[in-house]
Formats: sequence, structure tokens, C-alpha cells
Amino acid sequence: MIEKVIIRSNTLHCDVTLKIVIPSQTRAEKVMLLLHGSIQPEGDFSLIESMPQELCLQELCDRYQLIAVTPYMKNCYYISSDQYNCNLFVSQELPEWILERYCLPEHTEFILAGISMGGYGAVLISTHTDRFHKIISISGAFITDDIELGNPEIWGGLLPNDVSIRNSFLFYFLPLEELHESTEKNVFAALNLLEDSDAEMLITCGTDDRMFSRNKLFVDKLEKHKIRYDRMWIKGGVHDSACFREGLWWAAEKTF
Repeated sequence: MIEKVIIRSNTLHCDVTLKIVIPSQTRAEKVMLLLHGSIQPEGDFSLIESMPQELCLQELCDRYQLIAVTPYMKNCYYISSDQYNCNLFVSQELPEWILERYCLPEHTEFILAGISMGGYGAVLISTHTDRFHKIISISGAFITDDIELGNPEIWGGLLPNDVSIRNSFLFYFLPLEELHESTEKNVFAALNLLEDSDAEMLITCGTDDRMFSRNKLFVDKLEKHKIRYDRMWIKGGVHDSACFREGLWWAAEKTF
């Protein structure tokens, strides 16, 4: 069964639309929070509407007795601010709402997953909470170094002082001079916070995906910080729903 629910968030200070997939025949034993990628234009709901079918989420939830919840979020790379605290919403407010709505026990396991921008967000949020012990990144957009270097593939024609940057996701990474060391914005810097934790990352990406080299770099960083992980490179895979689906199902098989 698929539900669409709108809730009022005290940590995001706005209404949030949730797409929820529930097992058809059995009671759920686990919950996966699935963070979506960049939505263009922001405000378009079609990506969230199409995700269950494109990722075969109903079949996934039925097989693994799983509830999958995707919250509709801003294109902010899940970077928190005082008025839009992604960390608190994803790790506290949303899980508490799910436990109450579906009458789940307090010890229910929550898994945090994300696609593209959501992969970045899943890792970033996981470094600021001990709620999640399994973190899944699917074709994660680990673009912090590109932003620091001003890579035109990411920045396009914008400059850091361009007034129009306020309408771009790049705004959330500013100021650039602080980005390298920021554990609040830079996922690579934030990995320091996961050292000596029991968290495990599952990383997947297509070998023809434009994010492949960034994902290989991210795995190198996990090695450096001695963070547990498993990974799968999808041969010939690109940044599309077919590759996302294959990656998600691989990670689910490893996790559940």
C-alpha cells in the first residue's frame, strides 16, 4: 500500500509531504528513510510520485517486511540551518512520528538511505546522530571538492558572489572559505565524527555515472577513517532510475 501524508514539522518549520510504502500482507519490522535527489524545478512533485514504481518499492517492502518513507525536502543537500534542521527532522522528529502512526515498538530498526543528493544527505545526517547503524548511498553526489574548486560542471556559469546563487543549491555550501573544515556541510570533513562508531556504509554507483569518480574518492575516505563499508560498482550504470533500483535492491539484500 502506498500513502501520501502531509505533516507539520517543528524542526523544518513547514509542512512536509511524505510518500510512504507499507508491506501488503505482513507487519513491518523495519523502517527505511529514503532521501530523494535534486528536484528540478524545486516544488515539482513528480519525482516523489514516480519513485515507488521506478524503484519497485512495494515489492521491496513486501519482501523485507519494511516500511519505506520518502520526505519531500528542499534542494539543500540536506544541510541543516536553524530554520530548516534536516538533522533533527530525519533522525528524531520523523522517526518518532512513524513509530506513533504505525504503532511500532521503540526498538524498531531505522535504516537511512539516499539517492544522488540524498546519498550525500544520508551520510551527512548519519554523522550527527547515533540513530542509524546502516547507511545506504546510491549514486551519491559527493561534490564538495567540486564546489570548493569552482568546477564549472557543478557551478555552471555562477560565481560565489553572484546574486542569483541564492536560488541555487550552491547557496547552502557558502561561505567557501569555511567549507573544507565544516562538519555541518562537508561530508568528507564530517566523516571524522564516525570514527570508532559501529556505523556501516553501503555504497553503490554505476561505472558510467558522472558521479563514479566522486564515489570512488568517497570509498577511499572511508578506508582512511576505518569506517566499515561494502560497495558495488554497477558496470555500465549511469545516473538513472534503472541503476538506482539495482543499487537499492543490492543494498537491501545486504542489509535486511
